Amino acid sequence: MTKKGFKNQNPNDRIAERTATEETKTPEPSKETEKAAVEDTALPKKEPGKRGRPKVSNKKKQYTLTMNPDLYKTLSELAKENYKSFSQLVTDACIEYIKKQ
Repeated sequence: MTKKGFKNQNPNDRIAERTATEETKTPEPSKETEKAAVEDTALPKKEPGKRGRPKVSNKKKQYTLTMNPDLYKTLSELAKENYKSFSQLVTDACIEYIKKQ
């Protein structure tokens, strides 16, 4: 059932024979296509002298908050019920407190 000398053949030879018989040429890109492709991938120009990520004017900052574990548990459950993060719940509570003052 096996072909004689099949195992002794170099698989690269079979691939070379197959590709030689099949003529599959990819079309050459035109100058307009190349130019459009380059324009799509071009990065936006930066102002001279500015490097890296732009500064965020209203960037949030992380703080450590110490509280009673029972209060934390209650606030966490309340945040889940309102589909908010714990941080957002505390922020909203602080804003409401300040508005009442």
